[in-house]
Amino acid sequence: MRKKIVGIFVCVLMLTMIFPVSGTINGIKTDVDMAFKTFGGNNSAPYVPCDPYPKNGSTGVDTIVNLSWTGGDPDSNDTVIYKIYFGDETNPPLVELSGPFPANVTKFSYLTYPLDYNTTYYWKITAQDNHGALALGPLWSFTTREAIGAVPDLNAEGKLNWTDVEPGFTVEGKITVENIGDPKSLLDWEITKWPDWGNWTFTPSSGEDLMPEDGKITVEVSVVAPKEKEKNFTGHIKIINKENSSDYCIIPVSLVTPKRSQSTLFIYILEKLMGSFPLLEQLFSFTSDFKLL
Repeated sequence: MRKKIVGIFVCVLMLTMIFPVSGTINGIKTDVDMAFKTFGGNNSAPYVPCDPYPKNGSTGVDTIVNLSWTGGDPDSNDTVIYKIYFGDETNPPLVELSGPFPANVTKFSYLTYPLDYNTTYYWKITAQDNHGALALGPLWSFTTREAIGAVPDLNAEGKLNWTDVEPGFTVEGKITVENIGDPKSLLDWEITKWPDWGNWTFTPSSGEDLMPEDGKITVEVSVVAPKEKEKNFTGHIKIINKENSSDYCIIPVSLVTPKRSQSTLFIYILEKLMGSFPLLEQLFSFTSDFKLL
């Protein structure tokens, strides 16, 4: 039985040598030499793609870049197809099949489409020879330059008006900050002025590299009302573009501590009297229906 299997294998091998088989599978040429080298184990994989341009981790790269790398194959009779993966995600999609190229061709390139400013892109190359052997290149990245002349523009909005606030109480509000300037421009902003009455807190009080694409961010505002009673407090909050002091926004603010009504005034006077005359307090304690409103 074993001799029969060996005999059949020899016959098949002789037939393939006499009648070459050729064709294309998924864009890769197949022939007798392929079968012999694949099953015979004599084929070497292509060289691993290397020497990327831009260099891995580069910054300030132009928005149209000609990616390049070094490849090739140690088997002189092989051909190689290169799969190019490229995008702004760490697992970039396949964007192009390039080739097949002869084994002795070692320099390759791919021209990108116009890229976004100040954005990190990732790319990698996979090499596959005409026998199906693969060489997987590493993941590379680069970051494009900032837009030349891209100007940020600060915009801030908020309504900070509080009424009938008891002295010493804390009130809260919100301010929104955004960059309405050129696309990809970077805004560094800061709250530099606020009223000198009350105890103010801003979260956050500044920020960096805010882009128009980020949308609005919210600043939480809180203030402890002054201890003065029956008073109207006013003022403003100033927010600036740290790189351009002429670009700023003003948010008006106001806070009013309540005025005492007649009944409230009466209770206030009564409390003072009872504090000074304990007998008066005992007198009112006998009147169970008496309520201080």
